[in-house]
Amino acid sequence: MQVSARLRRMLCAPGVGRDVLGEHRDRIMLPMAASTSALLVPFVVVDFAAGKHVLAAMMLAIVVPLALDALALWRGRRPPVDYGWLVLPVAAAIALSLLEHGVHGAMWCYPAILFCYFVLPGRQATVGAASLVGMASVLVHQILGLPTMVRFAATAAISIVFIHIILGVVGELQRKLVEQATTDPLTGALNRRQMRASLADAIEHSRRGGHAVSLLVFDLDHFKNINDSHGHAAGDQALQRLVALVHERARRIDRLFRMGGEEFALLLPNTAEADALRVAEELRARIARAGWPCEAAVTVSVGVAQLHAAQTQDAWLKAADDALYRAKAEGRDCVRAAARPAACRDPIASAAECEALATDIADVAE
Repeated sequence: MQVSARLRRMLCAPGVGRDVLGEHRDRIMLPMAASTSALLVPFVVVDFAAGKHVLAAMMLAIVVPLALDALALWRGRRPPVDYGWLVLPVAAAIALSLLEHGVHGAMWCYPAILFCYFVLPGRQATVGAASLVGMASVLVHQILGLPTMVRFAATAAISIVFIHIILGVVGELQRKLVEQATTDPLTGALNRRQMRASLADAIEHSRRGGHAVSLLVFDLDHFKNINDSHGHAAGDQALQRLVALVHERARRIDRLFRMGGEEFALLLPNTAEADALRVAEELRARIARAGWPCEAAVTVSVGVAQLHAAQTQDAWLKAADDALYRAKAEGRDCVRAAARPAACRDPIASAAECEALATDIADVAE
């Protein structure tokens, strides 16, 4: 039972069924296409000289696209022939080779199986490889008999299983590397480097589509007291609990970042300032009511800033930070909106909006 469970985990690992090699396909295909096309040329010449013109033409249908793709990749251009189409002449060449050369033709199936996983994404590679093995098995049975077919099909299936296991390990390693590069190891929130990239994308998306986007910057009030009174382990648990509470309230499109220490940022796409203030107040109230390690009383102060026209990433962050520090200066455990840039201010409209926002926050707090 344990062996079968382990095998099932390996075959269902994160790499299986998804395109683990997708981001690296061009890098893989350049040396593979160049070497494969060069190695197949002698077989084309020999088959043509032996009068096997159809097989030679089919082999040539593999060599030429591979050579063209290798040349384009070497020059830094997009390959003219989509990799997936190369599977068709490969399958046809294997079928003809089996008919012409018998068991020797079946040997081409093994590199062809690997080729499927290099050129096709995810489950398509498995379907392509399995179809190739199925086609070849039928021909082997007709030409060489049942015992040879069984051995061929078994060894080909084992090759597919081994490839799945390797891709599963590679996929898991990829996932862990991405996680280490983008997330905070203590809390699981995205890290500061990821925040800079996400904010840049949010700014571009907002300006291209005219969508509002807001940023919440918040931290735990008197966090040092938690560490001093209950120990650093309790402080770590408090940070983890905070992240869990935010994730419970956040949408799937929202992004939570740990900026450092006890300070966090929550990116709210497609959210104007009024809605962002409501979200911030809900989070503040939820955190104040929640249970905490060592029964410590925990609250947060929150600064809210909507992105304004021509505002840079640093200016946007500073606006949210300034609002956070104002919340701390005004008693903590509260939410404050950032002041609008001077170029964006309309004194009459701002007064009316401030009054409306204050009413909204009071309603949520009640």
